[in-house]
Amino acid sequence: MKIKLVAVWLLLFPFLLAVAQEPDPIIKSEIKRVIVYKEGAQIIREVEKTVLKGTQTLIFGGLPDNLNPDNFQLKVAGKVSVLSISHFNSNERKQKNDAEIKVIELQTADLSTKINRLTALQNVYLQEQSMLFENKNISATENGISVAELAAITKVYRERLNDISGKLLDIDQEVVQLNKKITEFQIQLADIKLKHAKSETQTEVIIDAESASTVKFMLSYIIADAGWN
Repeated sequence: MKIKLVAVWLLLFPFLLAVAQEPDPIIKSEIKRVIVYKEGAQIIREVEKTVLKGTQTLIFGGLPDNLNPDNFQLKVAGKVSVLSISHFNSNERKQKNDAEIKVIELQTADLSTKINRLTALQNVYLQEQSMLFENKNISATENGISVAELAAITKVYRERLNDISGKLLDIDQEVVQLNKKITEFQIQLADIKLKHAKSETQTEVIIDAESASTVKFMLSYIIADAGWN
């Protein structure tokens, strides 16, 4: 048993490692202090973030689109080494975002196709159900059917109607789940489009942490279009 568990862990470890190294969503910081000079102003932002042990990539967003990398500073309160800092405009990732949007749209269309097929199947069952209801009133005297034969026919009708009712219920439940997934995709799609409707600077920071912990990051930069009148 232990050998099997070790084997499974060895198979899963590369996958888990890859997941752990995936960049987190965009990190938003809060403005804590503003120092206004005669020309320009210094903005100081802070945010606390839980980091994992080892090397990882963090992306800080919400920075002005005209950020000058030359006057950007990053301070870290914790046992973390900053390996590299790079800046890019959010629109520079438009191609990646367009590809992601295309995938979501294809997935949504696929789900809609499944719903249409289920709806068509549902209509077939409903038509059969209607036919069974119309033909269930069989008269033994009018058709020369014995009581035993009538009971057998009634049983077949009952079993088939029960089967159809179960299938219709299954279809309803599946359609509800598919619509729920479509709604999730639509929300995700709207979120992506909203985030990238506005241009901003995003700062990618690669760090190496000695251990898993909560770390405070302090971002500082100068904006030129501010100052004393």
